[in-house]
Amino acid sequence: GEKRSAQSSRIQQQVRLISQMLDDILEFVALERELVLNYSMVDLRPLIQDVIDEHASAAADKTLQLEVQLDQTTIIRADSQQIRRALGELLKNAIQYTPPGGRICVSAIRYPEEIGIRVQDSGMGINSLAIDKVFKPLYRADEARTDRRTGLGLPIAKTIVEAHHGRIVLESTQGQGSTFEIILPQM
Repeated sequence: GEKRSAQSSRIQQQVRLISQMLDDILEFVALERELVLNYSMVDLRPLIQDVIDEHASAAADKTLQLEVQLDQTTIIRADSQQIRRALGELLKNAIQYTPPGGRICVSAIRYPEEIGIRVQDSGMGINSLAIDKVFKPLYRADEARTDRRTGLGLPIAKTIVEAHHGRIVLESTQGQGSTFEIILPQM
């Protein structure tokens, strides 16, 4: 009885994992084919705070320190749901690859004609040979291969940001952490 219950629990966990992977694949295919954006004026402060709140328990489970640095109101023209998704993927990635007790900082930066949303972590960092590949669908760096994820989170984020006429910039040093920054035009 106990053995069956444990096996049943593992099977249910695997089914949830496979279901999430299929959802990610279907979403990525849909985004690649046709992403329709519903633009509106979006205040980044509450959007960023909402995304952080959504992922706070995952960060707390790993005893990660989540910092937010938002000095002023920053309004952009964007599809709030899609930008929320892109930022959520970057934050999930940071939580996943930052060891327990680490730090993640999310901030907004104003540039002359652009707005940056930066996610900086104290995680494992990315090998310099893999930096150009992390935004490719299904790619996972050697350090990430032990985790059971699809390798679609960063490509989904990139697709969303590029549909907004923006870009994602990545700086990383292996063993010291990574900084992903969504850069969007200020409209």
